[in-house]
Amino acid sequence: MIGIFLIAAVKVRYVILDFMELRGAPIPVRIAFEAWPVGVAAVILGFWFATPRSHVTQLPACCHSAVPDPVDN
Repeated sequence: MIGIFLIAAVKVRYVILDFMELRGAPIPVRIAFEAWPVGVAAVILGFWFATPRSHVTQLPACCHSAVPDPVDN
């Protein structure tokens, strides 16, 4: 997961520098544009790792009654 975001951030950096021709831009503009993909990847990964994973294995509250209980047999 982290590798995917790192590769995407590197690709975005190349697009910013070459396609948008910011390689020769003034330093403050270049720093702002190069910090953007790093910040976005950090926020996305931060939310990803901060989210608990236990909700994935649990059924939603609406579906508990649809699953038959083996004790009732």
